Amino acid sequence: MKVYNVELPISSKLFWTMGNQNLTLGRAISEFIDNSFDARVGTAKVTVELLDKEIIVVDNSIGMELTTLVKALTPAESDKTLDSTVGGYGFGLKTASAFLGNHLEIITATSYMENALHVKLLNKNELNNDNWKIEVEEVPKLFDQGTIIKIEKLSRPRYKNDAENAKSHFSKTFSKFIQDGELELLVDNQQVEPYIFDPYWSEEFSFSVFNMSGQSCNVSGWVGVSRSPENSTTSKTDNGFHLYLNGRLLDYGIWIGLDRHPEMRLLVGEIHLQNFRSNVTKTEIISDSQEYIMFEESFIEWLKKNNIRKLIDKNTKELIKSRKNAAKGTNGGTAAGGTNGGTAAGGTNGGTAAGGTNGGTATGGTNGGTATGGTNGGTATGGTNGGTATGGTNGGTAAGGTNGGTATGGTRQNPKKPPELKFVNGAESSTVFLNISSYFNANDFVEARDYIGNLLPLTISHKSNVMDINNEGEYQLTYTAIDYLLQKTSKELTFVIVDPNKSQNNQEKKYSVNVTAHYFRFTKQEYDSFRFRTGDLSSKIQEVIKELNNLEFNTNKIAVVSLFRILVELCCRKACVFYDVTFNEKSGLSSNVHMTFDRLRNKLPQNKVGNSRFLNDIPLNDKLAKEFNNFIKKDSVIDLLNLYMHTERRISDQVKDYWDGMKPYMMACLMLSS
Repeated sequence: MKVYNVELPISSKLFWTMGNQNLTLGRAISEFIDNSFDARVGTAKVTVELLDKEIIVVDNSIGMELTTLVKALTPAESDKTLDSTVGGYGFGLKTASAFLGNHLEIITATSYMENALHVKLLNKNELNNDNWKIEVEEVPKLFDQGTIIKIEKLSRPRYKNDAENAKSHFSKTFSKFIQDGELELLVDNQQVEPYIFDPYWSEEFSFSVFNMSGQSCNVSGWVGVSRSPENSTTSKTDNGFHLYLNGRLLDYGIWIGLDRHPEMRLLVGEIHLQNFRSNVTKTEIISDSQEYIMFEESFIEWLKKNNIRKLIDKNTKELIKSRKNAAKGTNGGTAAGGTNGGTAAGGTNGGTAAGGTNGGTATGGTNGGTATGGTNGGTATGGTNGGTATGGTNGGTAAGGTNGGTATGGTRQNPKKPPELKFVNGAESSTVFLNISSYFNANDFVEARDYIGNLLPLTISHKSNVMDINNEGEYQLTYTAIDYLLQKTSKELTFVIVDPNKSQNNQEKKYSVNVTAHYFRFTKQEYDSFRFRTGDLSSKIQEVIKELNNLEFNTNKIAVVSLFRILVELCCRKACVFYDVTFNEKSGLSSNVHMTFDRLRNKLPQNKVGNSRFLNDIPLNDKLAKEFNNFIKKDSVIDLLNLYMHTERRISDQVKDYWDGMKPYMMACLMLSS
């Protein structure tokens, strides 16, 4: 069996820090399922096992040969296209693996390979910035084609509701593909059923908007009122809109154009977007892109023009009224006869009563005989404490009336018990301590159920300051649940965000982050001066630049910094192509930057520079060249340890200095005409 020595163009340190994303267990595993679905032949079958100490994902996809496997482990490398698949960008497998655990094992094979390929990656907390050298070995092929992914040394504890939450997320995320028979999905040997809306009323919409390139971006969907909100299968609300991008669920429980208000709690709907841009982890739409801004404006205008708010309110009231009437009709018998007197049929305590309790000449008194129409419902034969009762108090199919006999019939009555909110997953003390910038999902800590035991949707509000996981402090969140009879319960939970980097004297270490949301971007004037030819390299550069321009640093630190590093390398490769020199894969990025920098300082022929903004067509004039030279001598440019991460998963302000220092170099490379 062969062993292949492979050098990944990424350090081990950077690979594992890519997992520091605001994901959930379900979202992370969805990245693997995306890959399986995109690489399917016929129906994709994916099985997920959530064990105590490992996570295993197995699929029957086409598998990977060596080149594809290396691409799958390399940031920004992907064979996918954004408009033809549910995945994209080439960050999925890396980000998800690093998020879930510290030990990744992959076994994969195509149908035409004689042997399978096997690779193990272990997070050894290495601090060097060298390219990562790994071994890929051939192993006996035990299946025709497909991929097995195993994650060990898990980075988060297992919670008792993990499997339920994951299935619920998969049910929504891949509903369309499961319904269409394109995907078969199992979690712990249980089939994942597609999430299907059951609206009481709905209204459809469709329109198109345009992106900056003039391409059409289609929008379609519907708005409605949910018929069965009490059938929620997760603590996160099923109400609100489900937002889809290119057929894949991007988010759910979101509200666009309509306020999150009790009267709107039964609002449901789907919004399908085509060709809209999302972030590298495919968890968010780029909200300040032209197409999304146009979508929001057009959608709000449609809501107003068609009086959707009034229609939702009208249909919600009709539905609730019908439920109340149904509840009254099933929760008690019909008694003819007043209380304590006259000739009562089923009256209480009086006269000559047929089925009365404790009184007069009663047929069917409390403690015996035969009663027709006992207290509290149904048609009861037999008193409270004896005889044979049909339709006893608070019945259903019950054996025995109250305290005795045999009772059959009676519908279970609503005891008017309000929803119950329960703190879970470490929140039992009503206070949760979290590390700054750690993973956080508010819905993980509270469960709400009605009196029968059905899970209810939750509404979460901030009592004072809006909670920010990236800022220390104490925050109070109020959780509210409303059942289908409009009974409401609220509870408050306190979150305390602490910084593990602080020393005992409570003085913060020097590495704090203070970078504006869109610091790592180029202006339109700068971008217009760049020159791109057709080809994979130019396409990758333009995609990375666009993504950097749109990502917010405070919510996507690792992604932004990772893209920054990738852009430096892509710029360097562009300069190598321009000067017809070879990018040395073995010597590291820093030496390649130095090599191209020496050439950028020289005066160039006019036909080699496209509309250069630099003096005398020299990409780096003397002043800029001197500043850049001092910068790379001082900080060695591509030290991934300094560029990306400091202790305890903290990115320092130094990353801003790196951007300022590297920007003249990147711009000089980007302005070259080839």
